[in-house]
Amino acid sequence: MLYPADHPYHWTTIGSQEDLNQASLEDVKGFFSRWYGPNNATLAIGGDVDPKAALALAEKYFGSIPRGPEVKKPAPQPVALASDLRIVGEDRVKQPDLSITWVGVPMDHADEAALDILARVLTANDTSILTKAFTVDEQLCANIRANNDASELAGEFEIDMRANPGVSLETLEKKLRGMLDTVAHEGVTKEQLEQVLGRYESDLLRAQESIGRRTSMLANLNCFQKDPGAWKKDLESHLAVEPADVKRVLKKYIVGQHSIALSIVPKGQADLALASSQPVPTIGSTAIAGRSPSMEQVAVRNAAADSFDRSRKPAAGPAPAFRAPKVWHDNWPNGVSVTASPYDEVPLALLTLSVPAGQVYENVHDAGIASLTADLLTQGTAQHTALELRAELERLGANLNARAGDEEISLVLSVPERHLTEAAELLTEVVLEPRFAKEDFERLQKERLVSIDSRADQIRTIAANSWSKLLHGDSPLGLPASGTHESIAALTPEALREFWSAHASPVAARVTYVGTRSQGELRAALTELVNGWTSDVRVAQPLAERRPPIDRTRIYLIDKPGAAQSEIRIGQLSDNALSPRWYALQVLNYPLGGNFSGRINMNLREDKGFTYGARSAFNGGRSFGEFTASAGVQTEMTKDEVKDEQGNVVSPRHEIAVTRESIFEFMKEIRGILDGPTEKELAFTKDSLLQGALRQYESMMAVNGYLESISRFGYPDDYAEKRLQQLAGMSVESLKELAQRVLQPDHMLILVVGDKGKVKSTLGDLGYGDPIELDIDGNPLPTTGEQGTH
Repeated sequence: MLYPADHPYHWTTIGSQEDLNQASLEDVKGFFSRWYGPNNATLAIGGDVDPKAALALAEKYFGSIPRGPEVKKPAPQPVALASDLRIVGEDRVKQPDLSITWVGVPMDHADEAALDILARVLTANDTSILTKAFTVDEQLCANIRANNDASELAGEFEIDMRANPGVSLETLEKKLRGMLDTVAHEGVTKEQLEQVLGRYESDLLRAQESIGRRTSMLANLNCFQKDPGAWKKDLESHLAVEPADVKRVLKKYIVGQHSIALSIVPKGQADLALASSQPVPTIGSTAIAGRSPSMEQVAVRNAAADSFDRSRKPAAGPAPAFRAPKVWHDNWPNGVSVTASPYDEVPLALLTLSVPAGQVYENVHDAGIASLTADLLTQGTAQHTALELRAELERLGANLNARAGDEEISLVLSVPERHLTEAAELLTEVVLEPRFAKEDFERLQKERLVSIDSRADQIRTIAANSWSKLLHGDSPLGLPASGTHESIAALTPEALREFWSAHASPVAARVTYVGTRSQGELRAALTELVNGWTSDVRVAQPLAERRPPIDRTRIYLIDKPGAAQSEIRIGQLSDNALSPRWYALQVLNYPLGGNFSGRINMNLREDKGFTYGARSAFNGGRSFGEFTASAGVQTEMTKDEVKDEQGNVVSPRHEIAVTRESIFEFMKEIRGILDGPTEKELAFTKDSLLQGALRQYESMMAVNGYLESISRFGYPDDYAEKRLQQLAGMSVESLKELAQRVLQPDHMLILVVGDKGKVKSTLGDLGYGDPIELDIDGNPLPTTGEQGTH
């Protein structure tokens, strides 16, 4: 709707199904020949390399490739709206959503930086103008987000809101436009700007943590701006934005300008859309139909004139030695254990504080209390309200997030190293003096209830929650991590405060740190946490409930009417992360479903075309372990007839019950791995895991993950090196024996979430009995048939 039919942005990047059906191999070859030339490419190399040697290799392999047709940088193709447009789309959603889009600016436009900052001033965090008004002051929205998208040819500015129950889209639009008018009149303050600018700078640093992301950024900048160092100019332009610039672009591009308002409403409830909304038009074939092939296709170019054979893969050079992150330890007088690693790639610090307060400490009556407590922890302290705390963190360019896992609540602080001491003082307040204000609790509780009540919209959420229940039953790990409507509605601020007080003990707490400070320097930066946090309470972790064995493989089915795909989960309980077999199980899974070229993905995606991706994994913590194979697959598909060279029909046009066939193929591959990987697969696995390990720990988050494994699971400081030694000694026979000991395809659970009307009748002949039907919470539905239990 924003872009006319002849504009490249009128259609999606992947085109329509009609486009794909019309495309031929010649179309693809012609497009490749036209655009994939060395004079239209950027090669970026990053890493621990010899620059001269790298350039010599680049010259050898790319220098002889003939130039392609000339490519000129396309001129911007700005668009304009002649009037306001209101459109409505119906979807399987619980709550209506409103997106309003205005015409923006293309990449490198003089106003791009000011529009970026405007979006952040409006909705970057809880202190932002719109976020505060819509989700804090008045709980009108579950979320609100502003985004400036400046692309190569054109740009757009969008604000998206999902209404809370009982709030109309008309109310949201009226308030939004009124507030934008007010901001356009009054402008923004220097303080509001300083908060988002500090964040912008630290986010740019975080984007350069890893060599992969850094190299991609350089390639992207060279591709579009012909300057790999343009990020410096980009930073300068954003830091130079003044309040007057924000006010000016708001008036120029947003307030009083035509827009497109898109209402997404539940099916059959078009009356919830903005008044006078028209149905979303159908966009069919666009990119291919009516196209002039001569404009885009060229003859296949001449091959490179080489002095070597391109068909032969060049031999790899000697593998560099693996270097694990360096590790140091400390134990504070209050009982906190510290595991740290030096890091100086970017001037940032990453600190994680974990306490035993995760999901395993919950029960059916307070399910979700751990994750809600984590959410509430960052909503202020005794000295700072939620908005004041957020404003201080923004000023420092710091991220402070709390998350609840299966066993712990972790507070993760990422901050420019120069601001660590100030940020650590705020972290200490959160730990020792959390605010737990009634108004903040009620706001988060309401948002959580909306999210829980909307879970039927998300097929993956249904699958994830129900899969946990099937594997772990009524134990804490079988409950939804976000809780149930009943459990969340029954919680109070006092209950959360008591939960935190009972579990936030330094005796069992862990700290991991990645940054430039030494043991003494870190203690000095965290003085208040080291000396002011005292308790001798030891939190005892509940014993994991032993689940009865699965007597035989069965299929469970949850109905998602009208679903275009089915979510499949297959698996069993297995070893936890403390098991001596843990790493060997990761190796075993690699050729099965642990990488793109694993058997499962190559079968279901590459060979059958059933899914965009299929996978398997062994997951676990200290108290549990599980094996799960999963995919989202088409419900059904039509295969066209296949003819031989004489024109005889070899295979007639037919429908495929994809959900059924996917389960069959999953189980075939799981049974197949019981014979172990092939020698070729094992060689590939060893090479891949070794090569992956060489760059596995380059980012701060990756190094922190390494420290977490040492701190949480008690792995030795050099566990990565020991695992590589273990890997070298693995054989097909040893992995075959492991597979047969652990994997039990005759004693597994199979879960399908999909359109019952289309899939149920196809599942009964797989040999696992008729599907056992469950509700969306994973509870058995009443039945008169023979379904059985496990």
